[in-house]
Amino acid sequence: MDNKIYYVWMQRVFGAGSRKAGDVLERFGSPSAFALAGEHEWRLSGLFSEKELARIKSTPLTFAEDVIDRCEKTNQQIIVFEDERYPIRLKRLVDAPLVLYVSGTLPNIDDEVAIAVVGTRSATPYGHNTAFRLSYRLAECGALVVSGGALGIDSDAHRGALQAGGRTIAVLGCSIDYPYLSANAGLRRIISEHGALISEYPPQTAPSRASFPIRNRLISGLALGTVVVEASAKSGSLITADHALEQGRDVFAVPGNIMSAAYAGSNRLLRDGAKPVFSAADILSEYTSQYPHRINMDTAYTIIGEDFLKETSEAVEDTTGNDGKTGIRTAGSRNKPAHGRAHGKTVASPDENAREKIKSAYSKSNNGESREYIKNNTVNIEDLSESASRVLDFLRNGAAVTDKIIENTGLSAAEVLAAVTELEIRGAIEVLAGNICKIK
Repeated sequence: MDNKIYYVWMQRVFGAGSRKAGDVLERFGSPSAFALAGEHEWRLSGLFSEKELARIKSTPLTFAEDVIDRCEKTNQQIIVFEDERYPIRLKRLVDAPLVLYVSGTLPNIDDEVAIAVVGTRSATPYGHNTAFRLSYRLAECGALVVSGGALGIDSDAHRGALQAGGRTIAVLGCSIDYPYLSANAGLRRIISEHGALISEYPPQTAPSRASFPIRNRLISGLALGTVVVEASAKSGSLITADHALEQGRDVFAVPGNIMSAAYAGSNRLLRDGAKPVFSAADILSEYTSQYPHRINMDTAYTIIGEDFLKETSEAVEDTTGNDGKTGIRTAGSRNKPAHGRAHGKTVASPDENAREKIKSAYSKSNNGESREYIKNNTVNIEDLSESASRVLDFLRNGAAVTDKIIENTGLSAAEVLAAVTELEIRGAIEVLAGNICKIK
């Protein structure tokens, strides 16, 4: 029998985040040897409590058979601990999962400059903007952005990487097929098309209060470094930072307002030794010597704050027409060059080159295989979800706020939010101030 079934069974026995699996493999040699050893040998090993023994005996192999069957039907890959595709970075963890469930294309993680970008679900506008722009720059420079697929900073990190034409991985706190957080359903689908969704939970597993802190160790474990963009004193993203420290990985933090409780956690990390982040270069410079073939530092030195302030100052201008009325003019600054300063030199903005990168397909895989990435302004209508198609059709009549879209399309608020995210990432629409959506 394929060893895969025993790995799936064994992970079910001990649960996500357990450190017992390593001891068991050391004692019995393999999951199949452990499963077939029987109760007498299990007791002789001295590894298990009575409660654990009861769980072992009550978990049938048919559970694993059902999981494998469902994964085949839903196009989920099962990557077990002994699989050559299993990341070595995760194997080194004391609580490494025996099984990873994957939707999409998992790159050779061990040859990637993977950076975890995390933070609060209830982000401030500062946090939203910083996470998006920092992740955009990281991906543009060749980094693989890792986050948790949640609302707030996680979503901004994934969206920033995708908008740059880059790659991103979402590590979920439930199974890949579980209908959690419908507002992000569209985003998850696009991530699976241009990166990967990863979970250690078998199909049809709902999230729990414990599952998210448990999965955080995988977010930091896949990455070379973890960036906390915005975190209060009790933010779950601080758990990810703690995991990173325990795993011997780097920890970075974005400075925040010291008078605001919203940044108490991230500012505390800086006080305790985390490296402050003002640009992608502050992160990527740590890895250029080890991964010179992966990193392009041409645009890394653009200071995120300067980039944002310049764009917002150009994006909206007060104008007075011939009729004497004051109006608002959108300047379309995303297509204009911007400049920043770093290390005493002027660095030209890469906007023109970035747009060409976004519109072209390029190879980033370890084996040189050509991979297609998001092409802004080239939208295949057939690839859109039904909700996204309905929203796009409605917007052909003109720009509209999200409330008006909900009212006129018959879609729920969650469906519209998911559709808008999908269309924005695909480059079909842009979202202006006041949640005004318009076709590009």
